Amino acid sequence: MTAMRAAFGGVSSLGAALLLGGCFDSAQSPPSRPESPAADPPAGSMPAPLDLVYVCGSKFLALNSARSQVQVEYRVAGTNERGSLTLREGTGEDPGFSETELETVNAGVVELYHDDVLVIRRPNQAMPCGSPGTSASVVAAGSEATVGQWTAPFSWPIIGLHLHLLRNGKVLSWGKFGLPYIWDPATKIFTAVPSPDWIFCSGHTFLSDGSLLVNGGHISDDHGIPDANLFDPGTMTWRSRPAMAKGRWYPTTTTMANGEAVTIAGRDQAGLVVTVPEVWTGSGWRKLTSASRSLP
Repeated sequence: MTAMRAAFGGVSSLGAALLLGGCFDSAQSPPSRPESPAADPPAGSMPAPLDLVYVCGSKFLALNSARSQVQVEYRVAGTNERGSLTLREGTGEDPGFSETELETVNAGVVELYHDDVLVIRRPNQAMPCGSPGTSASVVAAGSEATVGQWTAPFSWPIIGLHLHLLRNGKVLSWGKFGLPYIWDPATKIFTAVPSPDWIFCSGHTFLSDGSLLVNGGHISDDHGIPDANLFDPGTMTWRSRPAMAKGRWYPTTTTMANGEAVTIAGRDQAGLVVTVPEVWTGSGWRKLTSASRSLP
């Protein structure tokens, strides 16, 4: 999936013709309108402008790279099951497409139609999504109380690329798109906590008081902001702090024994690797000019 996303960034519209993929089952009745023959795409190929990705169970992801919403219909071949989906517009940056979850009642080949024309079909591969029950390996190794237990997967409101367990037992996460969220394991509730900046690709580390220092972030790929923010788990709020001397996109930030935090590397506003480390003192930043080093 990662390779598919990386390759998909250049596709920005439905275009004059839709690429077709998936498995064609000749035993199924044809649709009401003519369709092009479907073919299996090669491994690692980029998704079509409208596409389906099988996940597990009877779950799929419908992808859309168009810069506008697209109304589609899905059908489960060989059954009477069908329904409609509104696919959000594709993103302007990597991965280039939106994802819309689809879970069918029947476990068959899923077909996606646009304007009553079949554009893609994907088989249900009957892969289990996991079980809340205890697995045989856990039973053999010991009880849940001593070895733990996996739950079935559950939906997250964003792709949580950055994730932190807070001192109050709640979880803070954020991704490239969407707002940061707090997840409460006790209630299973997600709560949005908007940040002052676009903090994707930031550096982050917990300080001695339990607050989370988040420095740097995203302008565009390989270009970072100099801003710094603190997240307070007690109030569940952000606080803007003094900015660094340079922007940093994907820096590494580490808390030191004296309670200060050092940040190294990352790329600045111009896309250049930042060579001079900076230290968060609790009230501002100081540069370690004698420790210059280029770390990609």
